[in-house]
Amino acid sequence: EAVKLRDYREQFLSEKAGLLGRIEALETDKARALDANSIEQAVDVQNDEVAERLEDIERKRLNEIDFALSRIEEGKFGICSVCGNEISDARLKAMPAAIMCMNCLEDEGLV
Repeated sequence: EAVKLRDYREQFLSEKAGLLGRIEALETDKARALDANSIEQAVDVQNDEVAERLEDIERKRLNEIDFALSRIEEGKFGICSVCGNEISDARLKAMPAAIMCMNCLEDEGLV
């Protein structure tokens, strides 16, 4: 069990490092000065909108990872937050930050 938790923790930390790097790159890209050419400015604005959406997605995933890491530290990782039963390995492999087992997801009408 401890080995499995360590593996998940390492996976989360690795993914978190990648996310932080991508978020930093997106922020750097958004901080650049706009070109004086109006056509290029229009393209820059569209690129900024796409970058903003990507950054939102990356930050959401970062929050999920931070939450999963806190559940590991609290000894709650892999335990359903609704019923308290273990979340299946298959579910955790598919979605490592899962907080609900499949039975509770179905009961809640979320699948």
